[in-house]
Amino acid sequence: VQLATVQLGEAKAQIDAGKLVPIVVFSTVRNKFLPDVPTATEEGYDIPVSQYRAMVAPKGTPEEVKDRLKTAFENTFKTEAYQKSNEQNLLTPREIAGEEVTAEWTELAGKCKELTEKYGISLQQN
Repeated sequence: VQLATVQLGEAKAQIDAGKLVPIVVFSTVRNKFLPDVPTATEEGYDIPVSQYRAMVAPKGTPEEVKDRLKTAFENTFKTEAYQKSNEQNLLTPREIAGEEVTAEWTELAGKCKELTEKYGISLQQN
């Protein structure tokens, strides 16, 4: 394999061993675990590749339940265990509210649609 896109947690050991050479990261800012590796944007490629995890609740969940969940998440984000888990798994946390998640994901979906149409890329399985 000459080129691949991989998750950092899956490749870091091989990078550290000198078996893989990171070329770019697809985050909007340089990754703190690979600070000398430029972003794709810095290299002239406006490629929106992101992997997010989010907590969701069913539509219509009562506000008091959503508030309790939000408080619980905020408290968890402050814990040493949460922070240590992120470090151990090479995760860069992005703790944002639901409205921000919706806005970002909508923007990313639009950008991906634009690029797939522009370059004739099919995401359909053959």
